[in-house]
Amino acid sequence: MKRLLLIIALLVVVIPFTPFLKKDYWQKKEIQIHADERRNERNQEKVNRIHGTIMSAPTGDSVIIRLGVEKLLVNLTGIKAPEFPECLAQESRNGLSSLLVDKDVILEEKEKGNKYILIDDQDAGALMLWRGLVKIDGSEHEKQNEYNSRELRSKEQGIGIWSEACEQIDSI
Repeated sequence: MKRLLLIIALLVVVIPFTPFLKKDYWQKKEIQIHADERRNERNQEKVNRIHGTIMSAPTGDSVIIRLGVEKLLVNLTGIKAPEFPECLAQESRNGLSSLLVDKDVILEEKEKGNKYILIDDQDAGALMLWRGLVKIDGSEHEKQNEYNSRELRSKEQGIGIWSEACEQIDSI
C-alpha cells in the first residue's frame, strides 16, 4: 500500500513537469525570449521603470519621489503648471498632490532624460492636461501628440486654466 501511494505521489509531482524536462522545450523558450528581446530593441528606446512613492508635489508639474531610501525631485516632461499669482496655480499643485501623494507610482525615464510618472498605468502629465490644470510646455518628447490632444480637449471645453474665469483674471 505504501509503495502504491509513493508511486501515485511521484506521478502527480513528475507528470505536470514533463514538458519542462524535454530539451526542445527549453530551446524553443530561449528562441522566443531572444526574438522578444530583438523586437523590443528594434521598436523601443531604452526605458528605465522605477517603482517609488510620491512624497509631495511642490508645484503642479513637479514631484518629490521616494525611491527606496533616496528622494528625488522630478520635473514632469512636457507640461508647465501655472505659477503664483497666475490663475489656478494653487489648484494645479493641489490637483497633482491629490492625484499622486502617498501613492505608489512608476517613474518612467526615457533615454533622452524625459521623465513621466505613471499611476495605475496612466500618465500623470496627461491626466493633469485632461483636467485643464497645466499647459503643454512646447518641448519635443515621446508623448507630444497625446499631450496636444489632451490640451486641445481642455481648451475646447473651457476646463481649468482655459475657463473664462481664468482668462478674465489673467488679462487684468
